This record gives sequence, C-alpha cells and structure tokens, in this order.
Amino acid sequence: MTLTKDDIRQIGEVVVEVTSPMFESLGERMDKLEVRMDGLEVRMDKLEVRMDKLEFRMDSLEQELSDFKSEVRTRFSTLEERINHMVAKNQNIFDNIDEDIRFIYQLIEKLEKGSAAEKEFAKETIIEHLPAIYKAVILVAKDLKVPLPKPETIK
Repeated sequence: MTLTKDDIRQIGEVVVEVTSPMFESLGERMDKLEVRMDGLEVRMDKLEVRMDKLEFRMDSLEQELSDFKSEVRTRFSTLEERINHMVAKNQNIFDNIDEDIRFIYQLIEKLEKGSAAEKEFAKETIIEHLPAIYKAVILVAKDLKVPLPKPETIK
C-alpha cells in the first residue's frame, strides 16, 4: 500500500486536529507556568531585598556589639585603674598603723608608769599632737562612764 498525496494531507489534517487541542492546552499550561514563574521571580526579588536588609541589619548589630564590647573593655580598664589607684593610695594609709598603735600604747604606758618628764611628754603628745585620739578616748570614757582625770591633773 502506497500513500498518496491526498492520504498524506488527510493524515496531516487528522494529526493537526488531534494534536491542536493538546498543543493549545500545552500552550495554556506554559502561559500559566510563565505567569507563576513571573510571580516566583517577583517573590524572589522581594526575598532578596529582605535578605539584603537583614544582612545590613546584621552588619549593624555586629558593629554595635563590637562597639559595646570595646566600651565595656574600656570601662573595665578604667575601673581596674581606679581600683589599683585606690588600693595604692589606701595601702600607704594602713602601712604604719601597727607602728602608730604601738606608739599610742607606749604613750599610755608612760602616762601610767613613767617618770614625771615622760608623763608630761605623753600628755602633751596626746593632747596637742593627737587631738583625734584624745577626743576618741574622751568619748569612749564618757560612753562607758569611766571617770577620766583632766589633762592638767595627769602627772
């Protein structure tokens, strides 16, 4: 069996009739797919913009954190320097306290058991050169109701 031109033309028409709706449907599907792809592309662009904003915000937060860390380090350094300065300053105040207490005990001992010259020296030292100690002794004595002799009577 040989096909004639008519047969081929008829087969072509049948093929076109059968495949046309299929191609039209495929074309419609491709159009819908293209619309969806355009929508996805728009959404991806928006997502990219949001990601850029987030990246910028993250960079900003990193910089803020770095600045905060730097400020905290600076403040801790300053605080440490101040503490060291206070320790050094106050250390000198208490370095000789044992010596001072021993000296006060010696003065008191001289007031109690010393010679007349030693008593006079202790009295003058306590009253004239150490007024804060003298006042403290007077206040404690008053609080404990211990009678103290007047400075003129101590000999």
